[in-house]
Amino acid sequence: MNDSSKLNKKDEEKLCNSFGNSCKVSEESLDEKEEMLPEISSKDIEKFNDTLSDDGHCDSEECKNNKYCKYDLWNKWTDKSSKISFKSNNNYGDGEEKLGSEYGIIPMGQNSSYDLDMPFNQRWECKKLDKDGSFRLGVEISSEYTIILSNTLYIFNNIKNIYTYLQDGSNIKNSLKKIITKLNETTKKCKTSLINGLKKHEVSESNLKKANDIIENIKKITLLDNDKIELYSSYDGKKYNYNLLDAYNKLHLENINIKNIISAIGDIETYNQLCIINSIKNNIKMFNNCTLLEKLNEIIRNVFKNKFLVVVDEIKGYKPITKLHYIICYRITHGKPRCKYIM
Repeated sequence: MNDSSKLNKKDEEKLCNSFGNSCKVSEESLDEKEEMLPEISSKDIEKFNDTLSDDGHCDSEECKNNKYCKYDLWNKWTDKSSKISFKSNNNYGDGEEKLGSEYGIIPMGQNSSYDLDMPFNQRWECKKLDKDGSFRLGVEISSEYTIILSNTLYIFNNIKNIYTYLQDGSNIKNSLKKIITKLNETTKKCKTSLINGLKKHEVSESNLKKANDIIENIKKITLLDNDKIELYSSYDGKKYNYNLLDAYNKLHLENINIKNIISAIGDIETYNQLCIINSIKNNIKMFNNCTLLEKLNEIIRNVFKNKFLVVVDEIKGYKPITKLHYIICYRITHGKPRCKYIM
């Protein structure tokens, strides 16, 4: 209905008078329907859109407390969707069609990067929570997740391989032995080792925390001093200053025996440290400024940078999420990170 077809105030009063008091809404009936969300007018939408940032997220309290839904709180299902099943069908996931019917819209379908194009300039992505409060992401993070997993596996495999080349009588070698034991150990609760779980893309919550701790431990072991040593150049015979890792590689390339390399570098601990660093240096740098879990959390939160995560539940209703820092990756299953909303 366009604006010209709407009743003006006087016409509306006449119409009400002709029907008597039956057209008036009592205060009791309003109280009974206080959970019902109001209808959305074009003027309301225009005003609401002005409060949004360019990526469709809330930048103001007016947006976060808008009258069409409650953010970070459960919104109950209403009569608008009472006839729509929560269960998925061939075209839509669980809760998508039901949530769409609350706002009079049809879900976008499987070929879209989001589920609902909301009438107030937001894109919503629906995720049904499992019994443990978790949900799974799809192909949208496959490439970034694969890079993280590949680097992690490469580090752990090389740690196992380099161990046999380390010199005895070293605290670093003993520390690495403990790490390798943790990579291969199983428990009563978790019968799959961390290393095998990573290869299968099935990592439990406890093993994912263990992987995170191991990466942090390796970072401490490979923390190298900025010492320089003087060595003769193979090209012009002159002496130059080399950092420890360059000196280690130079001496190995020149086929210097291990005893003399240790003597030139300083001691066995430094030699073993350089062995480890040299085998994983290109992969461990991904975690220089963050942990494994922080890296995984970053990629899952980035999925919702330009759209809203909306968790749905058959009984509770739906909850649009604005506080992305409460979304965490807590395990890996079926080849993808499994996420949990912890608030």
